[in-house]
Amino acid sequence: TLIVSPKAAWLKQLGVVGDWPMAGLPKTLHLDGAAEFKSKALKRGCGQYGVELVYRERTHHGGHIERLIGTMVGKLRLLPGATGSNVSARDGYDAEAEAAMTLAEFERWLLCQIAVYHHTPHSALGGLCPAQMWEQEAARHGPLLPVSVESEQLFRQLLPSKSLTVHSKGIQIKHRHYWHRELAVRIGQKVEVSWDERTIQHVY
Repeated sequence: TLIVSPKAAWLKQLGVVGDWPMAGLPKTLHLDGAAEFKSKALKRGCGQYGVELVYRERTHHGGHIERLIGTMVGKLRLLPGATGSNVSARDGYDAEAEAAMTLAEFERWLLCQIAVYHHTPHSALGGLCPAQMWEQEAARHGPLLPVSVESEQLFRQLLPSKSLTVHSKGIQIKHRHYWHRELAVRIGQKVEVSWDERTIQHVY
């Protein structure tokens, strides 16, 4: 849902001086054949909001995004503690000992790089910056996020989900139990549960 949501508050929270203006519900997502891109959750969420999924047939069809990833990887390799792509080529380099950023600091660094990228001229865009191109297209087509779509609602639609039985200890996922008082009247019944793989703090 990062595509859909406005980023201004996130950037401000992390102290990033920059702009990432792109936000809105896309009409089409171009994807490779990775398993996560063929998940039921993604297909369900995109289907509900009319987002078409197009899977690339040949590797070179993803050249535009692969080039961006290559640019970012090049910057990553300059950071202290970078592991590189070849383990045998490290020659005693202790990446863990050399690492100098916390996860939060790395997140801020990455967002700074993205903000700079969006305001860097590109020859493929006729010398315009991605942010300028976005502004032009937004003026032509209007906002991409329909009023009826809330990013939090969309986020939950895209999470993996499963129908699970409520037991006396609540709902069990991967040996962890989750409980809410409203589940008390649902013991013995099945409920649809969604979860975010990045955290084990709660489920939906």
